[in-house]
Amino acid sequence: TACRYLENACYPDLENQPLSAFWEQEHYLEVTATARVADTWMMNFDRRNVGNIALTGDLSAPDVWFVDFDQSFLAKECPRVHWSKGDFKEEWLDDHRVLSGFDGPRWERRHFEPSIERMRSLTEEDVRQILDQIPDEWNVSSAERHRWLARLVRRREITVGNVDKAYPMQE
Repeated sequence: TACRYLENACYPDLENQPLSAFWEQEHYLEVTATARVADTWMMNFDRRNVGNIALTGDLSAPDVWFVDFDQSFLAKECPRVHWSKGDFKEEWLDDHRVLSGFDGPRWERRHFEPSIERMRSLTEEDVRQILDQIPDEWNVSSAERHRWLARLVRRREITVGNVDKAYPMQE
């Protein structure tokens, strides 16, 4: 968990307002493609909610902050069970969309490629080492870590497949 105060931030309403023109610029297409890959991997279904993206600085070319990941790693349907729990159903991992709060900009495969290549290079051992850093006082059992590892690896493959299908490589 991280916290940072964003002075004079504004929070776009992606659900009810048209996207600002800056979202169509190359830099923002790349930034949002990266966030879309992360949201898809973690099954962060609520990116569209007001407050989950913050903008600071000049609003014609703002700094963009993707915040509020509290709904990540949860089943989409009720009960919103966490991935690490034994009663999380494996079929809940099989969501085959590239998640986003963005409908306007037109992404191309090249915008996603750095994130997809990074995901492909991430090994199961890399993920295991990260999960092993969870402090003991958080009471995450060995079984929960094992389930989380397996589900992160599986979602990685689903995420790569989602992007491959939605944004295929050009021949």
